[in-house]
Formats: sequence, structure tokens, C-alpha cells
Amino acid sequence: MKRFFAILSFVMFAATEVNAQSTKDIRINEVLVKNVDNYMDDYGHRSSWIELHNTSHSTIDIGGCYLVATHEGNETRYQIPTGDPRSKIGPMGYQVFYCEGTGTKGTLYTNFALENVESVAMLNASGKGEPIDVVEIDYNLQQPDVSIGWMTREDCNEVFGALPQTTPNTPNDTEPIVPRHAPFRLMAPHGGVMGLSATSIGFSVLTICHFSTSPNPRD
Repeated sequence: MKRFFAILSFVMFAATEVNAQSTKDIRINEVLVKNVDNYMDDYGHRSSWIELHNTSHSTIDIGGCYLVATHEGNETRYQIPTGDPRSKIGPMGYQVFYCEGTGTKGTLYTNFALENVESVAMLNASGKGEPIDVVEIDYNLQQPDVSIGWMTREDCNEVFGALPQTTPNTPNDTEPIVPRHAPFRLMAPHGGVMGLSATSIGFSVLTICHFSTSPNPRD
């Protein structure tokens, strides 16, 4: 019997660790604070919303985790219900939570709105420890129907800021990223233009060096 309970405890501990580790792959991907004429919820209403993104290649259950809004040091917590299929985010998937403030319309509707909120965070199911992710918000700088979120720059690094368009439940990068060297490759896929340019530069440098080191005929 003792051995049975020892094995059971180990399995439960391992499951908890796997869940805690996997939720770290969730991030707050996009936030729309002032929804005037943008994305509508299932009831046909427009409210602020938060989009979560599963950055891993496995399904993650976020049931039991908390979404937290902070205003003037006061926290309002919304615990994501367990047992709802919508609490599971598929590989590289997305889920939008509507911040309409009542928390009575179902799993995807929080008990807080984002008006005058200073930050939104996500906590694990214990409600303790470091946030899984957190986003600072300056409410006065938010523009109507302009969301903030993660986007990829030309140098392939990600930055968080105002997005060119809202992208609920889809990737934020709506246009293909063109690296800086791409125009050369488009002109010559095999690198001919880049090679010719490098050869020309090298020849020019050698020519300058030759004349700068040649003996002066007057000497």
C-alpha cells in the first residue's frame, strides 16, 4: 500500500511539473485596450481583449491559470475555468479573452475591463510566484482600434509595440519578413550580384593601394 501511494504521489508530482513547465510557453501576444469599431465577441459586442499564444508544438491546458489586471496597485484576478476545451490552446495556437468586466458570459469573458489598467499578467494555477508573462500598459497612449503586441522586425528580432492591424486568433506578422540582404538575392538568386559587387569593391581598393604606394616619378 505504501508503495502504491508513493507511485501515485510521484505521478501527480510529475504531472504538476509538466503542466507548470508547459504553461511557461504561453505568452500574452496581443492586447487591444480601446475597441471602438473592431473585433466583436460572440454576443456581437465590442470590448477590450487579450490574446494568448502557445509558442510550443504541443497542446497546453491553461485551465486554472489566472489573468490579472492591475490598477493603482490593486489586482483583479480572473481564474480561467478548468474542463472547458477552450482552455486548451493547440500547438502554436491562439485564444482571445474578452475583457468586458462582468465575468458572467463564459470561459472567455473576464471579470475586469482594461480601462485605466496599468498592466495585465498571467499567473500559473497556484496564483503565486513569478508571472508566466506580463505586459505593461500606458492607457493614455492607447489609440482606438490599435492593438499592441509582438511583431518581427527586418533583422528577425521580435519587439513589442503598436501593430499595423489587429490580428485576433492569428499571427501578428501579416506580411513576410524580408531580410536586408534579400533584394540582392531577388536580383541574383545564386549570389551573382553580391559577388560582382564584392569583386568591384575589392578591385577599387587594390587600385587605390597601388597608386598610393607607387614611387613618385619626380623622386
